[in-house]
Amino acid sequence: MPQTYLSSVILVAPYTGIVTQDGFLDHLNHHPDVIFCKTYVSAGERIDGPEEHVPGWLGEIIVQGDTRAEADRRLNQIITGLEIPLKPLVASAARLASGA
Repeated sequence: MPQTYLSSVILVAPYTGIVTQDGFLDHLNHHPDVIFCKTYVSAGERIDGPEEHVPGWLGEIIVQGDTRAEADRRLNQIITGLEIPLKPLVASAARLASGA
């Protein structure tokens, strides 16, 4: 019986900001290794980053592979290529930069 390994990630906001684009994960719907992806935010929505509270969820991706290492590698390739459509809020960005 063939086995499939999964690797997943919840994408959290790296800083507080305003989401600038809807469906920023939609292009992954046709990726052969992606078995699930969902965007949890909409354009114009304010989302908290770690400098404010617990970071908000931007989206989720689940990838398959023939081995655990292969699934992890494929997911890391996808994550590395993502552009997060988040415009930082000035006050939050300054707070994060200062370490306060």
